[in-house]
Parts: sequence; C-alpha cells; structure tokens
Amino acid sequence: MRDEFSDEDDSHLKPPGYPEGLYHRVAERFPELGHYAVAEPPELPPKEAMVGDAIDDLADIVRDLQEVVWRAEHQSENDARWYFRLLFQIHWGRHLRELSLYLHSQQWG
Repeated sequence: MRDEFSDEDDSHLKPPGYPEGLYHRVAERFPELGHYAVAEPPELPPKEAMVGDAIDDLADIVRDLQEVVWRAEHQSENDARWYFRLLFQIHWGRHLRELSLYLHSQQWG
C-alpha cells in the first residue's frame, strides 16, 4: 500500500498536460491552415465577428484525445469513454464541427 508521505513517483497517475510545441508541430504539418470566421448559432445576425484558429483547433483535439487514450490505459475504458463524451460535448466537438466546415470550404469552395 502506498504511503501518502513516501517518495514513490506517482507521475504515472497524472494525465498528460499540453505537450510543449504541439501547436507549432501542427502548424508545420498544415501550413495552409489559418484563421476562419465562426458565429454563435443562437445569434442571428451575430452581434460580433468571431474568429476560429484551425491550428489551435487541431492541437486542442489532439490534446484532448491523448488524454482519452491515457485514461483508457491508466484508469479504465469506462472512464475513457466518459471523458471522450464529456470533452466532445463541452470542448472539442464544437472545434471539430467548425473546423470541418472551414476545411470543406477550403477544399471545395
């Protein structure tokens, strides 16, 4: 049993943080991506212009999914599924949808 005052390394119990340089690695792989217009759906017409950042969206999605994988490997598959659904609903699902629309317009006009 682990003593709370022991010197045992418990870093394996902590999910990964935001990987250093992730944004720049994504930007290097997708140099053609940039900022794009987004709007809050309930506001028609929008009260203010909003901008999305494709590179930041990709980096956020990667980071969130890396934590899902970590949870599956270190916690449980149920925890990973719960976290996947939670983060999809409150964070990266919106990024993915807006990014998808931007990428579609980049590819097909």
